[in-house]
Amino acid sequence: MAAKLRNADAIVALDRLETRLRCAGELGATQTLSDARQIAQLPVLDAVIDTTGEHGLIQAAWRRLRRGGTLALLTGGGVVKFSHDRRILSVIQGDAVPQQFIPYLIEQWRNGRFPFERLLRFYPFAAINQALAAAQRGEAIKAVIRFD
Repeated sequence: MAAKLRNADAIVALDRLETRLRCAGELGATQTLSDARQIAQLPVLDAVIDTTGEHGLIQAAWRRLRRGGTLALLTGGGVVKFSHDRRILSVIQGDAVPQQFIPYLIEQWRNGRFPFERLLRFYPFAAINQALAAAQRGEAIKAVIRFD
């Protein structure tokens, strides 16, 4: 969604779970891939934002980055063999200034351009194990535990 908000030309979503890829396509991905071998067929990429933590996907995406390209790891996962002509960023909570970014996201949501609620699935605390299992199966993109 963020890449679409920034008017990226091509947005390639990589994941092992079909449910997550389908959601990515509905939310703006121009192409979806589930196998590291498919990544090798992509053109050279300017940037990769990894949300999977899957070593094979991270490594394959790294190899497709152009010189000076950037890999942003949102999961903190994965060890990447790297060369000195590219950058790796470990991104925590969007690396944003909340006082600026949150009002921007709210505005985008109000205008129908940031439907984040499609990512959320709520569970009571008593169902925490079901929430984790649903997230691992890809049924819940963002499992939210409620303490009611």
